[in-house]
Amino acid sequence: MSDKEKYQDEVLVGLDTTDYLRQRTNPLPGDPLYLHLSDLKLALDPIFPTIKGKVLDFGCGGSPYREFFKDCEYHRADFPGIPNLDFEYGEDSVLPVADDTYDFVVSTQVLEHVRIPSRYLNEAFRVLRPNGKIILTTHGFFEEHGAPYDYHRWTAGGLSEELKAAGF
Repeated sequence: MSDKEKYQDEVLVGLDTTDYLRQRTNPLPGDPLYLHLSDLKLALDPIFPTIKGKVLDFGCGGSPYREFFKDCEYHRADFPGIPNLDFEYGEDSVLPVADDTYDFVVSTQVLEHVRIPSRYLNEAFRVLRPNGKIILTTHGFFEEHGAPYDYHRWTAGGLSEELKAAGF
């Protein structure tokens, strides 16, 4: 089975289901990832309403946070195979977008699945306008969850160094 076929079999199935989307925006006790997703929701809830302008959801998957950006120009980017993307990218993470295009890049629970995080972060920095912001969440400690791949974990210091090296 090719990487693309594995990705489509293991990741794309279910990304747009009502339950998948609900669990990410309104996790409930009893959901398989409740503790993880409820903490993520607590972190994102005060940030999302402050976001205005042009937003790129970089590694959007099923776009569970799309509803929070109704008043923004919102674009979706991910690997080929996800329906209705604005942009597709490959393992190099290169986007077909001009420099300095976005006010915000949203990347939630994506970075651990990226084979070469420095390329992904460099690309996120490239497409941000001067003074643009990245909203980035990833795992420091969490079970392996290949979807189909799971490569990395960071400490706060290690992630900070990755971001600095990319220009943030």
